[in-house]
Amino acid sequence: MLVKEPDIFKIIDKMKEHYNNNIYNRYIRKALLTMKISQNTWDLLDSLSEKADYFKVQGYQFDELYDRIIAAATFIFHARKEVLPNLSILLASGGDTVFSKGPEGANTSKVLTQMAINNFPVNLKIFSDMVNELYLKTVDLDKKMHKGQRAVYERIPELKEMGHYLVTE
Repeated sequence: MLVKEPDIFKIIDKMKEHYNNNIYNRYIRKALLTMKISQNTWDLLDSLSEKADYFKVQGYQFDELYDRIIAAATFIFHARKEVLPNLSILLASGGDTVFSKGPEGANTSKVLTQMAINNFPVNLKIFSDMVNELYLKTVDLDKKMHKGQRAVYERIPELKEMGHYLVTE
């Protein structure tokens, strides 16, 4: 059964925008790339944001959607454990980019980097809440679409770790 629920796609669109603007932006990306997560997790996370329009037309299989939810939860867990405690140190080599122009551009970039560092915990929490909302809506839809049958989420053992991945500080 394909998932083509508009509420699911609205949540994914919000997640995509928040992830690209507030989590995986040019100021924080360098630190996030130090996380020890699999390439498959990165690919699934990228597909959640980059291929969202494709899936709006095509729809998701439940297991495809759950794989992306697990990838996002894994990302959040590792970001909290590996990046958040060391974010300032990981980004200490500066926020200078090829786009910085002279001393004025460098100062602006440093200020924006510091703002991104300061806001990262809150932005990660917001993203976590969005992933949780997507998970709960998907499970609810899964139950409705599989009435009298075993729902897909019951067959995926990794989903039992969702609370741990999303709540652990």
